[in-house]
Amino acid sequence: MKSGTINAWVCGFMLASLCLAQQPDAATALYDKGVQYLGAGEPFKALEAFDEAVARKPGFADAHCGRGDAYSKTSRYPLAIAAYSEAIKLQPGHAGALCGRGFAHYFAEQYEPARKDFAAAINADVSKAELIIDFLVGELETHGSA
Repeated sequence: MKSGTINAWVCGFMLASLCLAQQPDAATALYDKGVQYLGAGEPFKALEAFDEAVARKPGFADAHCGRGDAYSKTSRYPLAIAAYSEAIKLQPGHAGALCGRGFAHYFAEQYEPARKDFAAAINADVSKAELIIDFLVGELETHGSA
């Protein structure tokens, strides 16, 4: 083989590898699809996508968190709490999962675990504080304060 052919083959291989590296893996693509479904108000389709992402990549904490979001959107709070807990087990301090689990606990009327999760979410990512405070203020406005 001539050196020009070898160089062309090596460059082609490197370019193909670079292109593949920029493409999301199947689990990430399914996760992204799940996020799109959630945004479109289709939590059952989102759950299917997140479930498939988890099946392909069991250690994918964000996909477990997405499952929690989909379960929460369908008011299945015990399942949401379990999914968020798995995300936190896989990635301790996962602010999105801590925040989501806090909301799921709140809607399941488990206020002390909700408070702990909200505090941990804020500790992990202070930007979650605004989301949590806005939610709680809205709840007070809706239900009135004692």
